[in-house]
Amino acid sequence: HPKYHKNPQTLGTEINDVLVHDYINAENKMILTGRDEQLRDSLINRLHDLKLPIPNFGVYMFPGRNESVKVWKGKTIAEVVNKYNFTEIHFYEDKIEWLQFAKEMVKQTFPNVLFFGHHITNLKD
Repeated sequence: HPKYHKNPQTLGTEINDVLVHDYINAENKMILTGRDEQLRDSLINRLHDLKLPIPNFGVYMFPGRNESVKVWKGKTIAEVVNKYNFTEIHFYEDKIEWLQFAKEMVKQTFPNVLFFGHHITNLKD
């Protein structure tokens, strides 16, 4: 719904053990979210509450420009790869279409960068 990305209650309170394991063990990490910039403090507080480190490459919040979240995420990943000369990317995304879009964008722009897409589901076993 239209206000989903502005609602702090959508940030979640449960931990996905696999995702947290990968996050903790990643040397370089960033958070790229479609959540509105006004939720930045809520997101940082949630990381603290969950005892998770703030990512060393930043938290990127959707600026709400005249583009979709999907396109913004793809462009932002490409910008970060270019800025920091990353040779390997692991992107965790719950929307499979957005995951594929980002993968194709990186592949076309940076064919030598290894891109690992991880589809995240919120389903409990």
